[in-house]
Amino acid sequence: MAIVDLREPLQATRPMSVTSLSQRPVPHKSNTWRRAILLGCIFAAIKLCIHIAVNVRAQQVGYGIFRDELYYIVCGRRLAWGYLDNQPVIAVLARASDALFGHDRLWAFRLVPSAAGAVKVLLTGLITRSLGGKRAAQTLAMIAVIGAPEYLGVDTILSMNCLEPVFWMTAMLAMLELAKGPVNRVRTAWWLVFGIAGGLALETKLSGAFFLLCLLAGLLVTPQRRLLSDCRAGAGVGLLLLIELPNFLWQLHRGFPTLQWLVAASHEHKDIVLGPGEFLWQQMLVMIPFSAVIWIAGLGWLLVSRRARPFRFAGAAAALFIALMIVLHAKIYYVVPVYPVLFAAGAVFWYGVVARAPVKHRRLWAALPVAYMGSFALAAWYWMPVVLPIVPPSQYATWEHRLHFRPEETENFQHSRLPQLLADMTSWPGFVEQVAAAYNSLPAAMRHGSEGQLGIYCTNYGEASAVDVFGGVYGLPASISGHQHYWYWGSRGELHDSIVVVGQHREDIEKAYRDVRPIGVIHTPDAMPFENGATIWLAQGRLRSPAEIWASARELY
Repeated sequence: MAIVDLREPLQATRPMSVTSLSQRPVPHKSNTWRRAILLGCIFAAIKLCIHIAVNVRAQQVGYGIFRDELYYIVCGRRLAWGYLDNQPVIAVLARASDALFGHDRLWAFRLVPSAAGAVKVLLTGLITRSLGGKRAAQTLAMIAVIGAPEYLGVDTILSMNCLEPVFWMTAMLAMLELAKGPVNRVRTAWWLVFGIAGGLALETKLSGAFFLLCLLAGLLVTPQRRLLSDCRAGAGVGLLLLIELPNFLWQLHRGFPTLQWLVAASHEHKDIVLGPGEFLWQQMLVMIPFSAVIWIAGLGWLLVSRRARPFRFAGAAAALFIALMIVLHAKIYYVVPVYPVLFAAGAVFWYGVVARAPVKHRRLWAALPVAYMGSFALAAWYWMPVVLPIVPPSQYATWEHRLHFRPEETENFQHSRLPQLLADMTSWPGFVEQVAAAYNSLPAAMRHGSEGQLGIYCTNYGEASAVDVFGGVYGLPASISGHQHYWYWGSRGELHDSIVVVGQHREDIEKAYRDVRPIGVIHTPDAMPFENGATIWLAQGRLRSPAEIWASARELY
């Protein structure tokens, strides 16, 4: 019986004759890269087709654009080097997607996250190859990524979260290649790849800074610290800093508002805080529990295997990052960008076990990973109805009951009959239509008075973004809001003596306006509860100056 030992090298230990060695052709490195890329492209195409099909289905059954996607479209219309709660890359991509495809066809608007998911699969195969895994190991690792529920959900919508793993794992691939041998002209290019990927990671989401710090710590505590002493490392690091510099200057000029936002969020208790045990269990859940035998084995192999010694820094970085996220009470999905390298390492380990198996048991051992891949695909198929927008909202509760599973929520809100991810994909055009009906019911003289067009104030960025994206066809003005980055765009002189307010509590409005009366109520039963039933108010008789009202309107979270 073969004994599984993470410390053992993975190659077969049977002696081989000199003749057999001389007769075996040695593949050229460029050939192995081409083969790995070709295999990766096949599985990447599968991933791409899955998400295109999912988004076609989502629109057919009644889902639409996601809350944050609306916000990113608005940010893209107001491009800047920084935003309070997101980074410039997502705004640029949202603007490009909206300009090229519009937002009416979900599958087209969401080609970026679909493609990002496909690239993540390709990178997983390349990382497996970089760690020494052959085609079978690459296949196992890529299937693990394709079937992970969290990746299925994240890669369905345009967000920072679908882009993070692409840049993080590109940087990791570069470091793995650099760790494999002396730096030459070809390997110097990997430093430039690292710099570009690291810089784009920071320009995508600031959590990339934690990953890069953990990667640095992983290098410092392992013999691969020698990589940092090479003068050519400065080119990569310098390129990284150069890419991040505009955003840093934007933050510096405004007193680091993102840091203020993060500190405020930690005191608002908006996010659900999990203990270490529950946090780790949720990691297993969002990756499918029995896939833990791959990624946990991969983490162990990176940390203790003799063959993985050149890559020890990758295991140390992943372990440090997971521990840091537990300490910081991060959301569950903050950790998921590191799993491709763990799946890759786990696949290398398990196929090493197959290679060391006795000859008479070799076929059985070889069949086990194949059977595992099949069961993994079936499990992913089982989970898809509750993590993807493919079941009509009216039927979701039935599927949830049938499968005995509901995705874990990450925020302390009252939740609807749908998980928050799906609830925030419903009702936005209907929401704006109801706002427009209330707004246009007012006399024309009030809507177009002497002070200018009557303004619309929305409680949160989702509502404000929906009015901005869908309101034009109803003749609605651009909305204003004090929520998150909307506050930085200002009131644009729309805090007149009269204003329409959507969703705010009456007592809060009465601090700034004398006469407050309802003119409509939002009815969106599938949306989040704080949207469904929200009142539309007409506020008149301003009690304070516009500057005072706007200063008090700021809501960081």
